[in-house]
Amino acid sequence: MITFKIISFKSPEHEKAVSLREEILRKPLGLAFSTEELECEKDHIHIAGFQDEEIIATAVLVIEGKKAKMQRVAVKMAMQGQGIGSKMIVFCEEYGKKYGITSLYCYARESTVNFYLKNNYIPEGTYFNEDTIPHIKMSKIITFDLFKSTQEEQEALDYKLGDFNTAQVPQTQEHHTIPFSYCFKNDDGKVIAGINAELYLWHVLYIAILFIGKDHRHQNLGSFLLRKVEEEAKAMGSKLVHTDTYDFQAKDFYLKHGYDIFGVLDDCPEGHKRYYLKKKL
Repeated sequence: MITFKIISFKSPEHEKAVSLREEILRKPLGLAFSTEELECEKDHIHIAGFQDEEIIATAVLVIEGKKAKMQRVAVKMAMQGQGIGSKMIVFCEEYGKKYGITSLYCYARESTVNFYLKNNYIPEGTYFNEDTIPHIKMSKIITFDLFKSTQEEQEALDYKLGDFNTAQVPQTQEHHTIPFSYCFKNDDGKVIAGINAELYLWHVLYIAILFIGKDHRHQNLGSFLLRKVEEEAKAMGSKLVHTDTYDFQAKDFYLKHGYDIFGVLDDCPEGHKRYYLKKKL
């Protein structure tokens, strides 16, 4: 059973923690903590991990406004590789969250980079020498502020996702989306039927809206509009079309036109089903 707690500067527990980190971090390099170094730690947060009464892990947090530096991280040699270091990092992060810290960083020795990577710390910059050996700065955001997205930020998310998608599978068309929208109007110029569709990224056709006014149904307007966008998309290289509809909308219409159901979402809305359909062109 391992427990972690905050210990007081210059307490007997602190002296044992210093001895542990000196044994792990400094003696192998032929170094020791100076009196001046230790005195500079009087305002820092000292953390120790205990197994029974023995200190087996230790770390120090240096508070810097909304961020904190995690340093002097050490686990007793015989206890390494058992997840104790990761548990101590979690304790440090939870402490930071409790007191308004938004991010932690450390200067990781080259030999510990993989350990910090496994704990979701990100390398920053390049290696530098500290205590005669290579280190690199690694950091992690531990709390996030939530904001209402602006229109510009919403569009930025769309572009970021698009960039990610095309990095995995390069798009096969020049524009991210190519619209296919047609409608029928009556003599007064009012729309009585229409279709909105788009060809996206990889020449895949998506039917977003297909609507026929109540007084103009059963006149093959829907069939005409559907064939129109399918044929136009196919001529541009599309081999697949998909759409979705509700049980109170046009499921049977799409089935009649060669579409297959590949998914059903129950209770959307409650008591109804949403159907997802596809068709090879």
